Amino acid sequence: ALATVPDPASALAKARELDRFCGEVDIRVAVHIMSESAPLTGTQLAGLAKAAGFGLDEPDGKFKLRDEAGRVICALANFEPTPLNVDGLDGLSTRGVTLELDVPRTPHGAFARFRDSARMFARELKARIVDDNREPLGPAAFDAIGTQLQVVHGSMEARGIAPGGALELRLFS
Repeated sequence: ALATVPDPASALAKARELDRFCGEVDIRVAVHIMSESAPLTGTQLAGLAKAAGFGLDEPDGKFKLRDEAGRVICALANFEPTPLNVDGLDGLSTRGVTLELDVPRTPHGAFARFRDSARMFARELKARIVDDNREPLGPAAFDAIGTQLQVVHGSMEARGIAPGGALELRLFS
């Protein structure tokens, strides 16, 4: 039996192109939910996160919302550098939280749940949704982000890369 060995130069060129493409689509969307008045408490955040289906991931210090298959939809982190953990929630006081979406690692429909979660946290915490520059984000901004993410997912699928798939979880670790 003979083995077929790919041309090393061709394989290297394909690997470089895949690496370049992965760099382009390896996007993380983050919005901040900032208190308009009193600081947010850890118990307040924990209760709301758990009621919304988020579970605390101790090693990461974030609450994570997962789909039925266990894939992470989005994550909720402390806006300040202190990670969230069970022992520290009772004494936690923070100006806000950050909701994160790891675009290539999340399945279809994740953005809608991310957007809905951001709105729910803002409403329940009487807080504002802002970007990294602390500029308010309204429905039009979320619509624009959603449109951009559809383009990214389409580009991934055109290359046979399924957002949130098992291979993608390894490719975008």
